Amino acid sequence: MTKDEFIATLLDAGAIRADVEAGVVYSMRRADAPRPVGTRMGEGYLVASFRLGGERKMVRLHRVVWIAAHGVPPEGLAVCHRNNVKDDNRLENLYLATFAENTAHAWRDGLAKPQPSKLAPQEKAELARQALDGDTYREIAARFGVSLTLAKKIAREHYGDAVRRPRQRCNRGHPLTDGNVSYERGGRVRRCRICRRASRDALEAVGR
Repeated sequence: MTKDEFIATLLDAGAIRADVEAGVVYSMRRADAPRPVGTRMGEGYLVASFRLGGERKMVRLHRVVWIAAHGVPPEGLAVCHRNNVKDDNRLENLYLATFAENTAHAWRDGLAKPQPSKLAPQEKAELARQALDGDTYREIAARFGVSLTLAKKIAREHYGDAVRRPRQRCNRGHPLTDGNVSYERGGRVRRCRICRRASRDALEAVGR
């Protein structure tokens, strides 16, 4: 399950809610007392960690707002901020662009971060986690404003050979054998079928 699919599932299940006009995301663990969520990363983005069906992911909240309003963006498009204020997640401040366009805008506006020392430790860890999740290095490099080579270097510093070769097991320990693997993104990304079924079952249980 990609992060965008994870977000869409959380929204459909009513586990989170987004006020798209204000750009605020709420946890609905207590439906009678919605709680706003968000921790600011070193780059300025607001992020939060959510759990669904035994799976936990950290997501950027501007993508939650966009998906709540428009659904999952087409593959290869980034959700960007018009005013370059990364925690201003009002829907009117968001737009879609290719990762290349987003990176070009960052360079144009002086926001790109080409040096590893300028990435906060938690950003490096998140970059590495995205590589381990199966996102392409080209997409990751564009998101974090670093070179392709640097993205690979940071991921390997965190996870070593785990990001160099196909993984043998998913995050929950299920074997990634041929019968338990589905392929996405033209065969470049492998997903665990058991985990996908568990997530669907969890969603159905919430909807009952």
